[in-house]
Amino acid sequence: MKVAPELIVFYSAYTFKFLKEHGLEVYVTSRDVSKSFKKILTINPIASLQHQGDAGCIFVRPLSYSLDDRNEILEGTASRFSLLSRFPHLNFILGQASCLIYIFTRYDLRKVKLIRAEDPRFSGLWGLIFSKILRKPLITGVWGNPSKIRAATQKPLMPRLFQNIKQEITLERYVLLKSRLVLAQNEENLTYVKSMGVAKNRLRLTPLGVGIDKVHYEDRSRRLDVSLDLLNIGVSQEKIIVCIARLEEMKNVNHAIRSIVFAELADVPYKLLIIGQGSELENLKNLATSLGIAENILFLGSRSQLWIAGLLARADLAIAPLSGRALLEIGLAGCPVVAYDVDWHSEIVLTNETGILVPNLDTRALGVAVRCLLKDDSLRRKMGENILRLANKLASPEKQVANQKSIYQELMR
Repeated sequence: MKVAPELIVFYSAYTFKFLKEHGLEVYVTSRDVSKSFKKILTINPIASLQHQGDAGCIFVRPLSYSLDDRNEILEGTASRFSLLSRFPHLNFILGQASCLIYIFTRYDLRKVKLIRAEDPRFSGLWGLIFSKILRKPLITGVWGNPSKIRAATQKPLMPRLFQNIKQEITLERYVLLKSRLVLAQNEENLTYVKSMGVAKNRLRLTPLGVGIDKVHYEDRSRRLDVSLDLLNIGVSQEKIIVCIARLEEMKNVNHAIRSIVFAELADVPYKLLIIGQGSELENLKNLATSLGIAENILFLGSRSQLWIAGLLARADLAIAPLSGRALLEIGLAGCPVVAYDVDWHSEIVLTNETGILVPNLDTRALGVAVRCLLKDDSLRRKMGENILRLANKLASPEKQVANQKSIYQELMR
């Protein structure tokens, strides 16, 4: 019997394998923590792009996976046939066509009530197509400020799919204007949506609380003890600085490394632990070596949410050049933060209260702030208590569930 989803979600982030290996199932299940739908189908039309470097996963047919009894994940491909590797555009079209055919042959779409896209770019395009085909409302998420990110990188957010920034913006505007509702996680992100001409009555705020794993709400004393793991990688009595981010150019992780030089920590034993993976890994390692601080920088790759929660309970300080969900997780651990004044950071990083906010891209100021906090234990403790209270206020799961439920009910009416 065919699966009959009531909610279809399009996104282009993690693969099923990555979700399972790193305990990030909440990233998918949080789309309906309010239990408004019996079955949810989450579709990643270009999942194979996350498998670059793994030749066995690039030229594949669409595959579906069961995440739990309510959620199914479908992964499409951007390159369908290895024989057509010299014709990438044709291969891409065939890959997307095979995904489309798979959806209509495997699933009964008559019960679909709502279409959701997690970005207004390629996922938004798929969402818009299905919204038209099924005549169901489209809800689109904007989880960041694309204009500020593009201004910093001078590149499209999806450079493998868009030749230039203008193409990407054109599609974003079209998708946003055609969406029934647009979601954003904070007022700052809404400024971009408004600049696209979206009417105010079609905007809704949905803070990040529903996308946070429950382990981050645990009291610090009850979290996983990672002491032995830290000893095994050479961390004992040093001050622990943490940076959690995808290792991609747009995330500015190199600024976290450069800030250490400006912090002048020769008299302060420290280790900077960088959690995440991405295409910039080797460049970041080379940068640490060229700056002469490689022995103090540890690249730990991707870790489970359980382990990250345990580490944050031990960390002395976090650096956030550009952060989303991870910044809230840091706050829920009571860890003070040094951050750039960009995106939503100012909502949780309050200078001299929960951390220190410095001008965006001012790496020297970032380093000075790092030194200031590492040298003052009592100030860090006070900031840690403050940011924990603020994070719990911002990320109250009960409020977010009620908020999500009201949005879905509004659309389905």
